[in-house]
Parts: sequence; structure tokens; C-alpha cells
Amino acid sequence: MTRTQRRMFGLGLAAAVIGGLASAAGWLMDPASFFPAYLTAWLVGLGFGLGGLTLRLVDESLFAHWGHPIRPMLNASSATLPVLAVAFVPMVLWPDGFFAWSRPEIVAESDLLQKKIHYLNDLFFFARAAGYFVLWVVLALLVGGRMRRRGSKTLGAFGLIAVLLSGTFAAVDWTMSIEPEWFSTGFPLLFLTGCCLQAFALTMLTLGPGRPLDKETRNSLGKLLLTLVMLWTYLQLTHYIIIWSGNISTDAFWYQKRSTGGWQWLALAMLVFASILPFLALLSRFGRQSARVLPAVAALVLAMRAVEVSWIVVPAFDGDVLPVVAIAAAGLLAICGLQCAAFAWDLGRTGSTRAKEADHG
Repeated sequence: MTRTQRRMFGLGLAAAVIGGLASAAGWLMDPASFFPAYLTAWLVGLGFGLGGLTLRLVDESLFAHWGHPIRPMLNASSATLPVLAVAFVPMVLWPDGFFAWSRPEIVAESDLLQKKIHYLNDLFFFARAAGYFVLWVVLALLVGGRMRRRGSKTLGAFGLIAVLLSGTFAAVDWTMSIEPEWFSTGFPLLFLTGCCLQAFALTMLTLGPGRPLDKETRNSLGKLLLTLVMLWTYLQLTHYIIIWSGNISTDAFWYQKRSTGGWQWLALAMLVFASILPFLALLSRFGRQSARVLPAVAALVLAMRAVEVSWIVVPAFDGDVLPVVAIAAAGLLAICGLQCAAFAWDLGRTGSTRAKEADHG
């Protein structure tokens, strides 16, 4: 490990300990607020791991020049997936706190949930989650070079298909099912796109300090970030227009909840700070090549991604928002702290391996 990586590793572990203790205190003091808060923090963490793996598989299938400088960061993001698997344990222990379909009294009152019981039940839910993580961790090991030596476009193509399919079901299980009577065929793609945007923004932040980039490389990566911002914006607007214009009660109530009680201001903030400002900043070649503008846009996108996940999860639960925000901050500190340590460890391990190969080569 380099000095910076050792510092990241130590700070990550310290943050995880502090955040874990604060999250435990939140659970003891306010269990009702703990569940939406923890789910929010966990889904934000998932974006780094799953988004990094998806982008790495895209790079593996294309083997494009833009992927060369960011492969170590994408591999390191993918290496945090085991952390998310461990952090999934509270959802195994208390599924009825996170998901309404896990409460028999609620299922008994809903004819629709009774029809979904063969899919939305604890045992099948846990089995699917285990399958997702096994698949993702194996693919992360493969593309990260731990289980092979040479690149393979075939691996990238078939791996990408597998991740997109499993990620679609995971988005249904872990986000849409918190409101199990809601329907949307477009939401899983929107969620996966958000994960990719989040992971790429993190890459832009971690790439600059340790590895200075020339202007043309920054320009290429800036174009990719702009593309992801535009795709995320397009899917958000399309999803909203289709559901709202359809005016079907089983669909539209999802946006109704998020358009009142102050949540509409978060939606406006996402439109301005996650779509319009990044688009304008990255539209010009100067903005894409700037060593200051690109990281600033990436940081803004990351912050808005946390806001988006909160906007998706928290309105589905009853109760005060402020305790949820406080516990979610602690959960983010714990989960992302562990991910930071895993990220730094993987970067250090990769660098050590390459140094040894160079010495022997």
C-alpha cells in the first residue's frame, strides 16, 4: 500500500467503528427509524459496488481506451461487494422491519400481496439475495484478475448480461418491494443507471489525486460522465412522464408521496444539481478537461445520489424524517467506511502484485 492508501484504509476502519456504534445506538433508541435509515445507507453503498462491477464489465466487453486509467478503481469498487453482503445481515435478521410483505398481518389484508406471496416470501428472498452476491463476487474476482490472467470480451459480454438481469431483480427486491403494491417496469434500469453514475463519479474523485491525467484523457472521461448524467436524466423524466400521464392509481401514488411533505424540494434539487448543472459544466470541452471542474461535478453527483436514494426509500415509511436522516448518516459512515477500507486494500494489493510482476519480468 502507498501512504495514501494506508491512510484511506485506517480512516475507513475508524469511520466504520464510529458509524457502527452510532447506528447501534440509533437502533436501540428508535427502532422504527433505524430500518429506513439503514436501508438507505446500504443502498447507497450498493451503488458503489454494483455500479463499479457493471462499468468494469462494460470496459471488459469493449476494451476501450477510456477504461485503461480507471480499471484499478473499478476493480476496487467491485471488491467492496463482500462488504455489502455482510452488511445485508440486518435485513436477514429483521425482514419485517424493512419490508411490509414480510408481515403476515399486512399480507392478510391485501389480495394483491397474497398473489405475490410465492415470490415475496422470506426464504425465497434470502435465496435470491445469496444468488446475487455469489454471482457478483465471482464476476468481480474474474474481471479483477484474481481468478485469471488475460482479458476476455466474452466474459465481459456474458457477465454484463448476467449483472443486468440479476440487478433488475435485485432492484425489485430491495427498492420496489418496500412498497409491494407498486408497479414499474422502468425503475430497475433507472436504479442500475444511478449505480453506474455513482460508481463512475467516485472513480473521478479517486483518480485525480493519485494519478494525474492529461487533458485528452480527462476529456474522454468527462464525456462518459456527461453521457451517464444525460442517460440518468432521460430515464428519470421518461419514468415520471409515463407514470404520471397514465394516471393509474397503483402507479401514480409512488410519485404522489414524493411530491408532498417537502419531498418535492428534494426532487427539484436533484433536477438542478444532478442534471442541469452537471450537464452545463460538462458540455464544454473546457469543463471536461479542467482538473477542478471534473472532480467538483463528480462530488456533486455523489451527493445527489445519496439524496436520490433517500427520496426513494424514506417516504415509503411512516414516522419523523430527522431521526431517519441522523441514523442514515451513521449507517453511511459505517458501511462506506468499510467499503473505503476494502477499496484501499484492493488498490494496494493490485499495486503490490504489479510491482512483483515487474521485478520478476
